[in-house]
Amino acid sequence: MSDFVNAFAPVEAAQAARVRQATFGHLSPSVRKKYHGSIVFTHTECGQMIPICSDFPKLPGSPVFDDHLCDFVAEKAVEAGKVYKFVGTYMLFKNGNPSFSGTITEVVC
Repeated sequence: MSDFVNAFAPVEAAQAARVRQATFGHLSPSVRKKYHGSIVFTHTECGQMIPICSDFPKLPGSPVFDDHLCDFVAEKAVEAGKVYKFVGTYMLFKNGNPSFSGTITEVVC
């Protein structure tokens, strides 16, 4: 891309973040609150990292959590063809960074 187009990228990203917060902010996880739950996920033989299901009963559905969930799965699903289960807590820090704390075990199918 040209430098002219790149000059607007930070402004557009900031505006997209403001719109997202205005639209979905009421669904965001509470800051510094621990949500207990589990995630079942896999790394397919085709190379995709896929969350199969997640269960955090006290956590409202949120695009913020969905982004953090996908990032977590992409980081932890390391071996193709395996299914994993995470049991633990999810917490959102004030700066927007997530924390997943718990155990990950391989699910035998």
